[in-house]
Amino acid sequence: MSEYGSGQARIAETGRDVVAVGALQAEVRFLRAVVLLCVVVLLVLLAAMRVGGCGRPVRALMVDGKLACYVPNEATAERVRKGLIQEALGDLKNPAAIKERWEVVRPQVVSAEQAIELLRDKVHVQIEAFGIEVDGKVMLAVPTEADARQVLEMAKARFAPNGAALLAPPRFRQTVRLVHAVVASDELCREPAKAVDRLLGAGTQQYHTVRAGDTPAKIAARYGMKLADLWALNPGLRGRNLRAGQKILVRTSKPALTVVTVREETDRKPIPPPEQVEHTSALPDGERRVLDEGEPGEKLVTLKATYENDRRVKAQVLAERVIKQPRPRKVLVGTRPTPPEAPEEARR
Repeated sequence: MSEYGSGQARIAETGRDVVAVGALQAEVRFLRAVVLLCVVVLLVLLAAMRVGGCGRPVRALMVDGKLACYVPNEATAERVRKGLIQEALGDLKNPAAIKERWEVVRPQVVSAEQAIELLRDKVHVQIEAFGIEVDGKVMLAVPTEADARQVLEMAKARFAPNGAALLAPPRFRQTVRLVHAVVASDELCREPAKAVDRLLGAGTQQYHTVRAGDTPAKIAARYGMKLADLWALNPGLRGRNLRAGQKILVRTSKPALTVVTVREETDRKPIPPPEQVEHTSALPDGERRVLDEGEPGEKLVTLKATYENDRRVKAQVLAERVIKQPRPRKVLVGTRPTPPEAPEEARR
């Protein structure tokens, strides 16, 4: 065979090899795609079984409506039932049955959202928080330590109005500490303003609605209080003024916190006019006649006032300054002697 013929044969053989390799590569790619598709389908099926509860056919054994345990399938559940009966019978062949209501049920699989709805009223979540302790008693809890400090500062600010001349920083009369606390979700105070209201006793008054036949003494006895306390809570209240439907304050809670502020205050006070007496013989002895009523003056009094919440409990005068002098009240006082009465014989 010539060299040309040999070359042509080699070229043809090489072409057949190339075609075979290409076909093999195509087949490999096809098989790889099939394997990948099978893996995806398997994963989808597993996911569907997981979500739909189509995995192992688990059964729940219920006794008198209460869950006892889980078993792999119904055949196992039946073996359990027969085993319990046989264990009780021993060598006997008597008919026997389980006294309690025996049920084999397939557990219901629910989504996370459905589970939350089912369990919301059955579980109690405890939250770690920060409590505000007053004289050794935790009054409320807030989410963070920063929240607790904010609540205390807001409580102080409520009784330190803008523009007030404070002689000392506001303070609490009680001993206040921040402590770690674990509370139920519905016991956690999440809004600082509401926490301040609770600590300062806002909105904690109780009223009694007067009914026919009620008297102050009966109302006080009903709520375990003294009659004097009822009068103190309701200034101006009188028994004869009671009418059906009237609201009577019977209880007001003591605030958990007392904010003490010391302020410098000024107060205008009147100065009574001094009396200027002028004696005259034109009037009988001892007789008085006002010539001029005069006019009160005015002074500016600087006070050191101590408040507990919004109630002033102490006031000390620091200085006084007269801003208007009073005009004296002028009075004439008679000095003329009263003539003696004539003897009775002379009058006859």
